[in-house]
Amino acid sequence: MLRTQVVQRLREVKGSTLAVTSPRAGEGKTLISCNLAVSLARLTDLGVLLVDLDLRRPSVLSTFGFAPTNGISDHLLRGVPLADCFVDPGIDRLLVLPGGAASPKSSELLSPVLMSKLTAELVDRHADRIIVYDLPPVLMIADALVFLEHVDACLLVVEQGRTRREDVTRCLELLEKINVIGTVLNKTRAATQTYGYGYGY
Repeated sequence: MLRTQVVQRLREVKGSTLAVTSPRAGEGKTLISCNLAVSLARLTDLGVLLVDLDLRRPSVLSTFGFAPTNGISDHLLRGVPLADCFVDPGIDRLLVLPGGAASPKSSELLSPVLMSKLTAELVDRHADRIIVYDLPPVLMIADALVFLEHVDACLLVVEQGRTRREDVTRCLELLEKINVIGTVLNKTRAATQTYGYGYGY
């Protein structure tokens, strides 16, 4: 299963932070991020923190059925205390840090200086959790690439029948120096949403 592979690969690199991204929008990365976070929370004793860093189109909360609330963009732009931004989705050992209000300034908010401080704070506060980051699509804006230096590993989500092979090739070229631990084949157009896991496309 995906969660087992992720835990194994994180242990191999002695890491606890994982980014999930995709080539383009609409390929199911947020749904995969949410499903993976829930699955990891049920599997591990460590707990999971799911962080929505797709600040232009934050949708983790809505995926769980919650209304928008303060999140990372509100913390960075308006000084809302980070401690006031966390959401308990009602799932044991899972905590969510929303993206907050959609921001066209996401590239500025995801700058190396701000993200270095934020990720260090999250790791320090939640040393007992696996941290999963839902990132923007790699080929649409530079935000994801800027951030990936702050994580131990990355998953690339592609959608069956939608993602173009050349997009995957380009993504893997851009992510050459990143620890990409696998590619998730998302089948969102099937009657029942499923996904597979692999190391190629």
